[in-house]
Amino acid sequence: MSIKQNLFAALFLCTLTGHAFAATEIHKPDNNLEQLSKVSMSTHNSNPAGVESQIKEKAEELQASNYYISSFSGKNYIHATVIFYK
Repeated sequence: MSIKQNLFAALFLCTLTGHAFAATEIHKPDNNLEQLSKVSMSTHNSNPAGVESQIKEKAEELQASNYYISSFSGKNYIHATVIFYK
């Protein structure tokens, strides 16, 4: 399973276990959404949960309703670029 698939699985499982996010992941940006910010995030942890927690914190800080992961790469050093929407 790829790292991106692991991240999506982790995000999905967190929503099933009652862990609420301030924002919902979208799979394709919608022109009707207002872009709040584009943020690069990274972690030295090989587990995608490190980036997941950064996404959650940033979404709450920005009061974003949606986010789109535009890039995700890495193995031991994970890097993601996320666009937050209102």
